[in-house]
Amino acid sequence: MDYLVDTVALVRHLRGGRKIGTRARQILREADAGERIVTISEVFEVFFNPDQEPLIKRSPRGGGRYLALGQTQAGRYLTIAFERKNHETIEVVTARNMQGNERRWYRRRGK
Repeated sequence: MDYLVDTVALVRHLRGGRKIGTRARQILREADAGERIVTISEVFEVFFNPDQEPLIKRSPRGGGRYLALGQTQAGRYLTIAFERKNHETIEVVTARNMQGNERRWYRRRGK
């Protein structure tokens, strides 16, 4: 699982000298090691990449969720789950590295 930087900040804040669970400790260890973190700026790069717009598809989970598949300026392939709030606003639910099957779909559809 990849984590948005905001998730890591929230876990650090909630920790505040109290005991935290195993999953929260794992998130902090991975963040400190620089692993599996997606920054907010990378999310913006995917949505506002001047060279290539992200591919948008409905999430298999249904509801009002969508997936944006795209590439950062550094070449990182990301999948971003989001919900549309209105015509101009979205809410990012989570972001992660693309899985193999998503990357293949992205490369085929992006050509």
